[in-house]
Amino acid sequence: MTIGPAEASPEETRHIYRALAEANRRIGGEWLSMGMSHDLELAVQEGSTHIRIGTALFGDRA
Repeated sequence: MTIGPAEASPEETRHIYRALAEANRRIGGEWLSMGMSHDLELAVQEGSTHIRIGTALFGDRA
């Protein structure tokens, strides 16, 4: 499970997620949890099988 950098550009985050997906393939991982509400599309494009979307469902925290 990983969360991308909060202040990174989409392309920086894409590079990180792509590297993590490759590492997951090398070790034979079946699941890969990457991404949150703000970058879920990018995470799925790069191979995430699980995402965390709390803010999209429940709104910002107080």
